[in-house]
Amino acid sequence: MTTPRLDALVRDRLGLDPESLGESAFRGAVRHRMTARRVTTPEAYAGLLATDPAEWAALAAELVVPETWFFRGGRPLFDHLAGWVAARGSRPVRILSLPCSTGEEPFSLALALRERGVSPAGYQLDAVDLAAGHLARAAAGRFAASSFREPDPDPRPRHFRPTDDGRWELDAEIRGAVRFRPGNAVEPGLLAGESPYDLIVCRNLFIYLTPEARERVAAHFERLLAPDGLLCVSPTEAARLPRARFVADGPPAFCLLRRASGVGRVEALRGPTPRPQPRRASTYKNRRPAILGRGPSPSLPDPATVANKYREPPLRRPIPSPPPGRWPTPAGSTRRSRPTRTRPGGTPRPTGSACSGRSSWPAAGRTRRPARSATPSTSTRTTRGRCRT
Repeated sequence: MTTPRLDALVRDRLGLDPESLGESAFRGAVRHRMTARRVTTPEAYAGLLATDPAEWAALAAELVVPETWFFRGGRPLFDHLAGWVAARGSRPVRILSLPCSTGEEPFSLALALRERGVSPAGYQLDAVDLAAGHLARAAAGRFAASSFREPDPDPRPRHFRPTDDGRWELDAEIRGAVRFRPGNAVEPGLLAGESPYDLIVCRNLFIYLTPEARERVAAHFERLLAPDGLLCVSPTEAARLPRARFVADGPPAFCLLRRASGVGRVEALRGPTPRPQPRRASTYKNRRPAILGRGPSPSLPDPATVANKYREPPLRRPIPSPPPGRWPTPAGSTRRSRPTRTRPGGTPRPTGSACSGRSSWPAAGRTRRPARSATPSTSTRTTRGRCRT
């Protein structure tokens, strides 16, 4: 229930990639808003979005992902950020949380600052989000039990009180330390006129943006971030940031970045970009084995040499050895001579003749027939397979 025009409007105005949200989620949000506005076709709904800003806000509330909880990413991350803010000096530190969703992330940072001993007068924390409904829930400061899923020390006994509806209400001092403001991260005039921020926390936003929207948001952060400020992103977003705008700083597990400030060579979180190597012709001798960590491979021998070296000899049938003294071999001859049979009376007779029909070589496992008597026979009877005597 979407059209190319509707898809292009969402990409341009909100910067969201419908594929990252899921095709079913995107279609479900559009279908819900079409039913609410009694619009029957996606083309008509696209025209409504082009003329009604309030409908854009309603659709944005359906599309943005409000999945968040207190101290998401681990308590060590927020403790590190609070220690960095506490070491900045007497000047109030300016902090920006974008997008803030329903308020769990900026309130987590405010709680970490309180535990570090930093009072609300020592910092200014702005929280910006696109959906007005999320900002209203954050300003109320009431959270369900699902907002406390991090396996760290539970902050509810010290900073929250239970309510009659089963929720937990945050301490009033912490609620007053955060200023919630509406804003779209991909709009050109985001926070125009604001002073630079010392710390910008933007986690789990770039994974939902189109490449063009990432460039726009990165340009906003480069403009809003102080020269010595920090940008905090999630590990899954580090590879999606433009490599020419920010450099890594601090522990790699926390994904902290600084402005490149015109530095020619920019190091990303994964290290410098490797230089491209010239391609060589793929031959047998310059191929490398697909084994990592073994270093360069030695030169390989010629394939013909390898084939000749390891070639197996052909199989030959064994030749039976003649009985000793039965089949003499002429001197100087390398071939085995044919045996000679003797006729009765001493006349030699060659074997294997046409009349015999048998070979001169004895079959395996058989013995030769004994020689006939030297006495001539007067019988003229013909036997099968033998000549008449």
